[in-house]
Amino acid sequence: MLGPAEMSGISDNIVRFSLEIGDLERWPARLQIRSGSGVLLEKRIGGQRLGAETPIMLDQKMRLDLGVVLPDVLRRSRRAVHICFELNGKRNRCHALVWKGDLAPPKPRRLWAVIIGVSKHKFSSYDLPFTQNDALDLAQIFVDDYERRALGGGAKVKSDFSEVHIDLVVSPSSASAREQLKSLTSKPYVTGHPATRQGILQALNRLVERDRHEELSNDLFLFHFSGHGFIHPYNREAGRSAFVTYATDPELARAEMDSYVLTSADLIKALEQISAEKLVIIDACRVPVRKSDGEAFDPGLVSAEFQDQLLSAHYFFSGQAGQYSLDQADYAFNRARPPSERGNGLFSFALLKALTDRDADLPGPAAGRGRIEVIEVKRYLDRLFDLGDADSLASIISRSRRRRDIQQPVYIPSRRLGQSLGAAGSTVIRTLDPG
Repeated sequence: MLGPAEMSGISDNIVRFSLEIGDLERWPARLQIRSGSGVLLEKRIGGQRLGAETPIMLDQKMRLDLGVVLPDVLRRSRRAVHICFELNGKRNRCHALVWKGDLAPPKPRRLWAVIIGVSKHKFSSYDLPFTQNDALDLAQIFVDDYERRALGGGAKVKSDFSEVHIDLVVSPSSASAREQLKSLTSKPYVTGHPATRQGILQALNRLVERDRHEELSNDLFLFHFSGHGFIHPYNREAGRSAFVTYATDPELARAEMDSYVLTSADLIKALEQISAEKLVIIDACRVPVRKSDGEAFDPGLVSAEFQDQLLSAHYFFSGQAGQYSLDQADYAFNRARPPSERGNGLFSFALLKALTDRDADLPGPAAGRGRIEVIEVKRYLDRLFDLGDADSLASIISRSRRRRDIQQPVYIPSRRLGQSLGAAGSTVIRTLDPG
């Protein structure tokens, strides 16, 4: 490949490359170009413009001269820009450059969220009491912030996001959850969907379609799932993990099961088409699955599958392989609910506290005091679940339940090209209210 020298400075937003296409296993071949952070890039070939989504189709060995257009998002800093070439869906090579031209103006940051909590199931034996609360409480935090800080006027804290768009997928089982869901989805920036495979895919595909028509790469996308999860009993390669929806019965045969679960392959397919910064939070595996050949949800499997696809995202999982996520009536984030309807998943309760507790705000992270970053959430969870600390939340619950197998959350940082762990973890999720 011929082009500008590695890490050289460039000031033209069209970067010229000359590619030697050799023998390939399969023809015709599909060449796609994207940034190291996943943004699809526009191409110029022989005076012809090819849109960012349009691949270059190759049918033989050849020398290919082309220009790659750098969008505004890649011209907003002096950090390295990685231009990556993918053949037939697999990354072949990346080339690092540094933008030296005029910096593009910053674009306001927006929040896009798909938040899922499946409490009521078609098969009542799978009903869960608090997954609805996990989803509703998380959505409520962002809605309240946006209304007070962006829409209300006079707020002491500037809104973290210029716009908020929440797709809420909740199957409620309590009166308070139904009422809160109705209230949230009455707002123009919150859209409700049925808690089915089709409902979740509809929510994800709405954002995928949006990404095709406008730039989202400066935005934050949050995917949160609270419910049952298990290892797919039939898939041995892609789609190893399955997330239970309202109508799922794990006793189903393969063809039927794939119509009622969301698989990790479904999620990956959507995520790889979304250019925003991504935060994936999964609070799954509440109880053992019934199916004789089913296994408990394994965060290692799903994270490995995501990483194999070179997806750049932060991942939080509620527990390690084989650990079940606890539900806690004693630890309720929202105490205003009727006593019989209070409670959260232990992990989701800790996550909600991390986003709202001033003790989560540590000195040192890049964004400064008062702003909760991904890495601070990770460290806060580490403290709450530290079984070596007799005063930690996990130790208190371990003593009260007389069990040592308290779940241990898993965090896997984003691995965007050119980013250190510290830089990746500096993604801001929320600014705290003044103390």
